[in-house]
Amino acid sequence: MNRLLYLQFRPLALALSLIGAGSALPASAQLMLEEVVVTAQKRVESLQDVPISVAAMSGEKINDAGIQNVQELSFSMPNVSIGEAPFDNNLFIRGIGSGVNAGFEKSVGMYVDDLYIGKGQLSRAPFLDVARVEVLKGPQGILFGKNTIAGAVNISTTAPTDEFEGYIEGYWDPEHGDREVTGVISGPLTDNLQARLALSGRKLDGFFENYFTGEDLREREQQIARLRLAWQPTDKLDINFKVETSTFDDDGRQKVVAFAGEGSAFHDLVGDEKPTSGSQPEAPDFNNTDANVATLKLDYALGDSTLTAITTYGDYETEIGDDLMATGGTSAVGDGRYFWANIDEDYEQYAQEFRLVSPGGETIDYILGAYFEKSNFYRLTKGDWPFPNSTLDGLTQTWKSYDLDTDSRAFFAQGTWNVNDVFRLTFGGRYTEDEKEFGSTLVADTALPSTVLGPRDDRGMKRQDEKSTWTFNAQWDFSMDAMAYLTLSTGFKSGGFDDALNRAFLPNEDHYEVLAFDPETVKSAEIGAKTTLLDGAAELNIAAFHSKYEDLQTSAFDGVVGFTVTNAGSSVTKGVEVDGRWRVAEGLTLSGSLSWLKAEYDDFENGACSQWHANNTNDCVGAVRDLSGEPLPFAPDYSAALGLEYVLPLGESLELRTNLDVMYTDEFATVQDIDPITIMDSYTKANLRIGVGPFDGTWELAIVAKNITDEQTLGWSNDVTLGNLPGRVNTYSGLIDPPRTVGVQVRYRF
Repeated sequence: MNRLLYLQFRPLALALSLIGAGSALPASAQLMLEEVVVTAQKRVESLQDVPISVAAMSGEKINDAGIQNVQELSFSMPNVSIGEAPFDNNLFIRGIGSGVNAGFEKSVGMYVDDLYIGKGQLSRAPFLDVARVEVLKGPQGILFGKNTIAGAVNISTTAPTDEFEGYIEGYWDPEHGDREVTGVISGPLTDNLQARLALSGRKLDGFFENYFTGEDLREREQQIARLRLAWQPTDKLDINFKVETSTFDDDGRQKVVAFAGEGSAFHDLVGDEKPTSGSQPEAPDFNNTDANVATLKLDYALGDSTLTAITTYGDYETEIGDDLMATGGTSAVGDGRYFWANIDEDYEQYAQEFRLVSPGGETIDYILGAYFEKSNFYRLTKGDWPFPNSTLDGLTQTWKSYDLDTDSRAFFAQGTWNVNDVFRLTFGGRYTEDEKEFGSTLVADTALPSTVLGPRDDRGMKRQDEKSTWTFNAQWDFSMDAMAYLTLSTGFKSGGFDDALNRAFLPNEDHYEVLAFDPETVKSAEIGAKTTLLDGAAELNIAAFHSKYEDLQTSAFDGVVGFTVTNAGSSVTKGVEVDGRWRVAEGLTLSGSLSWLKAEYDDFENGACSQWHANNTNDCVGAVRDLSGEPLPFAPDYSAALGLEYVLPLGESLELRTNLDVMYTDEFATVQDIDPITIMDSYTKANLRIGVGPFDGTWELAIVAKNITDEQTLGWSNDVTLGNLPGRVNTYSGLIDPPRTVGVQVRYRF
C-alpha cells in the first residue's frame, strides 16, 4: 500500500487495534443484540456478514420514532442527507448527490420493493407499514445498477403473514393540527394465499404561520392504500404482488427569506420563523401529487438456485405552484413584480428484471441478471412575469415543455469464490446502455423582440451512453466474531439534457451543446471491518473510503430564472465512518455513529459564480468562478449520532419504553456554488419518545417529541429568483425545517 493510501486509511489501523482490545473485555452474561437482517446483496443476510457499509433501520424503529417519509430518515445516519428542495428531493451520501434539475437522474438510487424510483415526486411518497430501510454507502452499480454512483436507499415494506394479525395506530399533534391514522390487516386467505392490506390518512394544518397573511403553512392531506398478496401455487414457485396508490396534497410551503443584506427591500423579513411564500392570490404555493406503483415478483426454484423475475410499474401526476421569489409577491415591495411558476409533471415507468441466484454457501456463489426499463417524463412549466416599469416590461407569460423518453438495458454478473472457511473473493461486472430522446418547446407571450426571447422548438435531440463497470471485494474472517474487507469499484451515471428556462435567453447558441451534459463516473476504494464483541452484546464497525468522481453533474441557480447544469472536472470524497451498538444491561441498549468526511471539488474551473462572490470579490469571470478546492454541498466535515433505548418494567404487566436519538452535524454548504451566505451552521437536534404498554405489546400509549431543542435549520437555500432586480439584490430564500413538535401516539395490535 503506498503512502497516500496509508495516510487515508490510517484511522482504520487504530480502530482495528481497539477492536482487538475490545474482544478481550469481560463478557456480558446473557446479553445479546438482536440480529439485523438486510438484502444488500440480493440475499437475506446478517448485516454483520455483509462487506458493505450499510446503515439499516427496522420498521419498528421507524414507527416508534414517528418517521413519516424519506426526508426524516437521515436524522440518525451520518454522511446521509435527504431533504426537500423546491421541485424535488436532495439525496446525498458522502457528499455526492444530484441537484435540482428535471433532467437529472439521482446519483443515489432509491428502491421500494425492487421498484427503482426514477423521479423525485415518487420519492416523496409517505412511509406506510415499512419493514426495513437499508442505506448502502458508496457505488452500488453491479447489483443495483441504474445510477447508484453514490449509494442506494433500499426500502422494503412488510410482507403478508401466515397468521392473522393487524394493528391500528393514531397520531395527534394538537399544536400543529397534525393527525394521522393507520390501519393494517394481514393473514391467510387460503392455505397457500396470504394478503396484507395497509391504509393510512393524514391531515396537517401546518407548522408555520405566513408572515403576511397569518395563514398556516404548510397544510397537507394525504391518503395511501396498499395491497400485498403472496401465493405459493407449487412447492417451487412463489408469487408476490403489490399495488399501491397514494395522494399527497400540500397547500403552502415553508419558504422563508433566509438572508437579506443592506440594500435589500426584504431586510426586515429576516428572522425566526417568518415564512413568506405564497402570500398573494396571484402567487400561491401548492403541490398536488397522485402516484401509483405495482410490483409482480416470481421466485422459481431451479434446482438449488432461484430464478427471479420482477416486473415493476410506477407513475405519478403532479401539479406544482411556486412563488419563486419567495418574498411575498406584491405586498413586500409594492411595485407589482412577482414571478410565479405553475408546473405540471407526468411520469410513467416500466421495468423488467431477471436474476438467477445460487443457494449460497457453495465454493462458488453467483448472481446473474438482466434489467430493462422504459420511462417517459413530461413537464410543462408556465411562468407568470408581470414586470411593469422594468427592463423586462412586456414579458407576461412563458410556456416551456420538457419531454424525455429513456430506454435502459443492463446485464450483470457477480461471483464469490469461497477460498476457504475464512477467506472470500468477489468479482462483479455490469454493462449498461441508456438511450434518451429529448424534446423541448418554448412559447412566450411578450412584446419583447424575438432576438431577446422568442418561440423555440428543440425536439428530436438524442444521445446514447454505454459503460461497463466492475467491482472487486476481498473478505477475511480474522476471528470467529470479526471480519475485514477491501472493496474496489467503479460506477457510472448516464448523461442527459438540461431543463432550464434560462437557456431560452440564448437564441444564437447550438442548443444541443448548451442543453446536453455528460455522464459522470467514479473509481472508489473502501476498507472496513465488522465485529461482534462481548459474546454478542456489542458490535463495532468501521469503514474508510476514498472515491474520485469525474464529470460530476452539478446544478447551480443562475440568480435569474433557472438552474444551469455543468460537469465538474473531478471531485474527491474521502473519510472514515464508525458505528456500533451495545446492550449495556437488560433493557438498556446504546447505539452510535461517528464520521469524518472530506469532500471537495478537485478540478472545477467552470463552476457557477455565487451572488456573494460576484458582489464582494474579484473571483468571478462573468458568471463563472473556479471552485477547485471548495467543499461539496451537503458534506459536513464531522457528523455523529447517539441513540438510547431503555425498557423499564412497571409492576407485573406494564413496561416503560424510552427512546432518545441525538444527531450532530458540522456546518455545510446547501448550494453548488458554495455561496458563504447559504452555509448552514453546525447544529444538534434530539428526538424523544416515551411509551407505556403491556409486555406483549398489544397496546401502547406514547409521547413523541421531535427537535426537542427547537433548532431552526434550513434544508435548502438559494438566491431569490430574479435577484438582480432592484430591491432584490443580496436576498436569499430557503426551506425551513419543522420546529419542535410534540404528539401523542396510540397503537393497538390484534
